Amino acid sequence: MREVASVVRLRWAAVAAQAAALVVAITVLGIDLPIGPLTGILAIAVVTNAGLALRPVRAAIGPVLLLDIMLMTAALALAGGPSNPFSVVYLVYVTLAAVVAPGAYTWATVALAAVGYGLLFFVTPADPHAHHHGGGDGSFSLHLQGMWVAFTIAAVLIAAFVTRVSRALSIERENAARTARLLSLTTLAAGAAHELATPLSTIKTVASELERSLSAHPELASLRDDARLVRAEVDRSHAVLERLSLRSGELRGEVAAPIRLSDLTTGLVDLGEPSRARVDVRCTTPDRLARVPRRALEQVVTNLTRNALDASGDDGRVELTIAAASDALVLAFEDRGSGMSAEALARAGEPFFTTKEAGRGMGLGLFLARTLVTQLGGSLDIDSSLGRGTRVVVRLPGVLTEDAAT
Repeated sequence: MREVASVVRLRWAAVAAQAAALVVAITVLGIDLPIGPLTGILAIAVVTNAGLALRPVRAAIGPVLLLDIMLMTAALALAGGPSNPFSVVYLVYVTLAAVVAPGAYTWATVALAAVGYGLLFFVTPADPHAHHHGGGDGSFSLHLQGMWVAFTIAAVLIAAFVTRVSRALSIERENAARTARLLSLTTLAAGAAHELATPLSTIKTVASELERSLSAHPELASLRDDARLVRAEVDRSHAVLERLSLRSGELRGEVAAPIRLSDLTTGLVDLGEPSRARVDVRCTTPDRLARVPRRALEQVVTNLTRNALDASGDDGRVELTIAAASDALVLAFEDRGSGMSAEALARAGEPFFTTKEAGRGMGLGLFLARTLVTQLGGSLDIDSSLGRGTRVVVRLPGVLTEDAAT
């Protein structure tokens, strides 16, 4: 509950600052202020903040900030109204809400601050600064309207800007965390590949020699088939290690190069003919070129297609659409499976999370695909619900080239 702890600390600082300002105003500046009501307002802030500190519930942040707006409005009404320089602190609460509170509470804070600031012009007794108050009949003068409109516009702009920046920073933190997990995975894969390369090569060599020797003995055909199976499984193990080496959008130092959109499906041959036959590929601009890390993106297409095939069952079909939309490359994978629950959809893309049966996947295909797409400046969106299948859309802006293949 880091956000709650931050709010608690800021509220303690605000209480301390208000208490210090009250003491200075009374003892040093000699300002006549209603000590009792102002002390009561501070006491409410102290009690609520102590409760928030003892029970740090994130859902309480929004209501607490709304309470602070109301307490501040009451304090300002007792201590100078809109002429009090501390009225600018309204914007501090607006900024804080934009950073730590849900969106609804952010705009509720803006609305309440605007209402509270406007009320100060009506409820505060007139003083020599007449231009800060309504006329004798309590009217809201043009000058006051201008002050209120300026304050409201500033609050709205601050809330909108800070909310956008906060959201962008949150996305960046998620991407950084995802990249860190991928780096850890890559380090593990590199170590595994280094340690397993020699024994796997030895096993493959021995299996190949054994298969060759057994070819001369038809009566040992079953043993020859076993040797062939061992060699195939070794190749599969090498392929798994290669996929684990996918890092930051590049495969073993691969750089972006032009590729026809129709060639992005080249890697689908790895699925095997029975599975490949169940994939309906539609490429609207087959000769259009995209500049991408070819093998890495082919692997993404293969992994996402394999996921869709697994979700569709043994006989279900999968639609793969490759299109050029404006300046973006769009890849859409749609299956006829049972779909995902809201809980599974929320976790989709986490490393080692999979909805497949044990032994049918490691939960890395979607994670690596999303990482690559993010590194290329694109997006990967999943639309799924129980009973209607899953649609995965990859969008890569800025990778299409102007020239068509010849």
